[in-house]
Amino acid sequence: MQEITENVAACTPADADPAVAMQRRAALSALFIGLFIVAAIFLKFHLYFQFPINSDEFFYLSFIHSYERGELTKPIQSLHVHFFSWLRAVSDNEVTQVLRGREVMAFFFLGTCGFLFLLGRYLMGVVGAAFAVLCYLSLIFTIANGAAFRSDSPAACLSMFAVYLFVARKNSRTCHIVAGVLMAVAVLFTIKAGLYLILLAAAGLIRLAASADRRADLKRMALFVAVFFVTAVAGYAVHRATLPHGQGVSTTGYIGGSFSAFVAFTHLYSGGRFLLTTLSNDTVLWLFIVLGFIIAVVDLIGRRRPDRERTACVALMFLPLLSILFYRNTFPYYYAFMMPPVMLLCGYVFSRIVSAIEPTDRRLAAVVTIFLTAGIFAQSFALRYPPFLETPVKTAAQQGLLTDIHKIFSDPVPYIDAPSMVASFPSAAFFMGSKGIEAYMKAGKPVLTQTLADEKPVFLLANVPYLDLSATKCPKAPGGLTLLEQDWKALKGYFIPHWGPIWVAGKQFDFWLEQGRQPFDIVAPGRYTLETESSVLIDGAAHSDGDVVELAAGAHTIEPDPAAETATLRWGDHLYVPPTPPPPPALYMCD
Repeated sequence: MQEITENVAACTPADADPAVAMQRRAALSALFIGLFIVAAIFLKFHLYFQFPINSDEFFYLSFIHSYERGELTKPIQSLHVHFFSWLRAVSDNEVTQVLRGREVMAFFFLGTCGFLFLLGRYLMGVVGAAFAVLCYLSLIFTIANGAAFRSDSPAACLSMFAVYLFVARKNSRTCHIVAGVLMAVAVLFTIKAGLYLILLAAAGLIRLAASADRRADLKRMALFVAVFFVTAVAGYAVHRATLPHGQGVSTTGYIGGSFSAFVAFTHLYSGGRFLLTTLSNDTVLWLFIVLGFIIAVVDLIGRRRPDRERTACVALMFLPLLSILFYRNTFPYYYAFMMPPVMLLCGYVFSRIVSAIEPTDRRLAAVVTIFLTAGIFAQSFALRYPPFLETPVKTAAQQGLLTDIHKIFSDPVPYIDAPSMVASFPSAAFFMGSKGIEAYMKAGKPVLTQTLADEKPVFLLANVPYLDLSATKCPKAPGGLTLLEQDWKALKGYFIPHWGPIWVAGKQFDFWLEQGRQPFDIVAPGRYTLETESSVLIDGAAHSDGDVVELAAGAHTIEPDPAAETATLRWGDHLYVPPTPPPPPALYMCD
């Protein structure tokens, strides 16, 4: 420690030019922080390339397969289908496809970190910028959700690039044009990129307030706005033209629905439990954020910094945090998307502390640099990282479950689950995440009952609690999320257990409870395998155990012989049953 301190503190001769000496010490400090950044990135990617697949990542993948089948009709937030169609050729297993997709997202993630550094270097210098990147990498939700296979990853990268060009290259018309294109593409990836548009608007007001040539600045900003709208409209039109028409909702209706679903002014702090998670795990980082904002405001009011415009821009980076008050979907992945500019406040307070100490005691400044850098890294990666190392077991269970599903169903068939986990198969139901289920419960309409009649799903994958048909009554997920009673009963009457969380279309009969001929209805037509102790008459024709019966949709009858106590009609021709026990539910249940 003493040797490192001496190297940082005495990096130049005593008689060297003070400005040059300061630059060299700053470069050495940034290099020291950079070593921890490299270590953090290595640990992050080592974990994330084997981290369990989140429900939204399965859903994101399903858009690609839906597009390739010609079924995708929603043009909003589906731009990625044009860039990731190659994933279908990578593997038949959806987990493998997502993991390969994450490798691409890793480059966007690195880009986000890079543009965060460039923006920080412009606003506060290289040391503060490097520390801001380290803080972002150390955030628990960045460790767990950064580089996720979601639209957030490219959108965050493009948005940070645009913010850097807009703020740091404010005198360049070309940079404003590029920034407009970048923000338009980011919004086409995900509507929530509008958060960065608010940040840019505020930065524009600060620029005008400090401008010596407001007319020129207004022209450049108007150019940005014009390019943004032209690119967004043109890009949207081209993308929409590639999709089939006639079944999708209107664009304005979908945007309005998305806004009301994502923005909940009457439901403040809807993601409070996730905020508490990061506050408790990233306490030091949040203290730095608050201190950075306070110091920047004090510096701005007290005119303590020579460039007040840059100081105002630093204080402005607190703005994205206000979205927590009204944005409904403040799940962990949102923090990985929203926090990059916020982390500049950490860099600011760090640079101010070091710059305040260094003129009087270089060695103490070096000690503070080493202590804070190593402390931030240790808090996140030494204390919070080890529990994540157990997660590859869940990833393997997800992968194995999907391998078995593809063995059971060799060709794509319609099915029901929560997040479209079997993304290469057509999903018959709506996305049953928290937002979807809350809207479903609020509407109070048994849409799944109608889905069974319209879509005729072949199997159900119980990867959320409220789809576990083995329960006597519909289970509830955290937050009280559950199915309507009519839908629950319809699902239980439609599917029969097959293996673990997999239920298939079929019928079960207990002749010892009800003797004689029994009527039954078939919704999903096809071949059914008969399982019984003896023989039965189906629609008057004799069949024995193991026979495959072709059943059309509609009414049928079954009548047992005296030796038959039970019978099961299972969809398919002797469907494959995995020889191994299914994994525990905790390993395949989606978040």
